[in-house]
Amino acid sequence: MDGIKLIAFVILVATPICQANVYKCIVDGKVIFSQEPCADNATPVDLSKVGSVVGAQRQTDAAQSSVTTAATGDNHTEIANYIKAQDLNRQISKLEYQRQQVFKARDAKLDKLRHQKNYASNNLAGATWEQSISQEMQSITSAADSQVVSIDRQIASLQQQLNGLR
Repeated sequence: MDGIKLIAFVILVATPICQANVYKCIVDGKVIFSQEPCADNATPVDLSKVGSVVGAQRQTDAAQSSVTTAATGDNHTEIANYIKAQDLNRQISKLEYQRQQVFKARDAKLDKLRHQKNYASNNLAGATWEQSISQEMQSITSAADSQVVSIDRQIASLQQQLNGLR
């Protein structure tokens, strides 16, 4: 039982320490939220009312309540948009990495086939084998190109979504 009391005490004591300020900055025309001031124009964001319906209902002045709720909604929307933008940027980075991997895999396969092509001798069997390797190389290049086009389309779609948030 003492262990539970100790855990409860640590949670109660640590809660105020764990709370962090959030700052809103505009860097290169982009809105950035950070735990530390990220620019000279950093302004602290009041998140005390975000997600709190009770806080808005306790306001006695209806006009003040609607202004506070609107401001809180704006902050919530900005934060949601920022999180969505970060997620889109992560997805774009993953797709760009996949695109690089497709190129690396294609190049590795082509190098292997080029190496095999060097063993083709100047006879009929060697010429047939060389032609087969050339067709395989074209097939690999075509498959890689179609994968890259698909990835590029996904990246373009995510970029459009990202531009819609700004």
